[in-house]
Amino acid sequence: AALAELLNAGADTVEIARNTPAILPEGERRLATILVTHIHDYDAIVESASPTELETLQEQMHQLIRDCVARHGGVVNEASGAEIVSLFGVPTTYEDDVVRAVRAARAMAMAASSQGALQSGIDSGYIVVQPSTTDGEGYRLVGSALHTATRIAEDAGPSEVLVTQSCLRSILPFYAV
Repeated sequence: AALAELLNAGADTVEIARNTPAILPEGERRLATILVTHIHDYDAIVESASPTELETLQEQMHQLIRDCVARHGGVVNEASGAEIVSLFGVPTTYEDDVVRAVRAARAMAMAASSQGALQSGIDSGYIVVQPSTTDGEGYRLVGSALHTATRIAEDAGPSEVLVTQSCLRSILPFYAV
């Protein structure tokens, strides 16, 4: 009815909400793509940088990652120190969440190259998602996709994006491997 009213009122364009329902307070199981990104060689940076330099680098990298993730339809769930966890499919689901995550990771690696290197891992699967109770921002996550993405991010080389086999099947039509 609301769409018909907009069209009858002469609206030239109509934006249809793409958001899926909010995550239930008690949590839910949801298919999501997890992008875990590490600042490469972070321990060496911590040992050699002043506290101010370290804070500036972290802020710049975290903001760069937030921008790239948001531009591709994801959200940064957690950013602390060297690790940034981003979600595609939570709270908004798209059929190409895996492709969006890969595009975000590649954009981040390219954008960060002047400041340092990032290493990323991506996995997709069912996770249990609950709204965070501590600050109202972000989500608590449980599931193997989070652990797998974290593990392969650690294995990635500088400026490298690693994906699992299940993600590879989703992106093959879009990328030459």
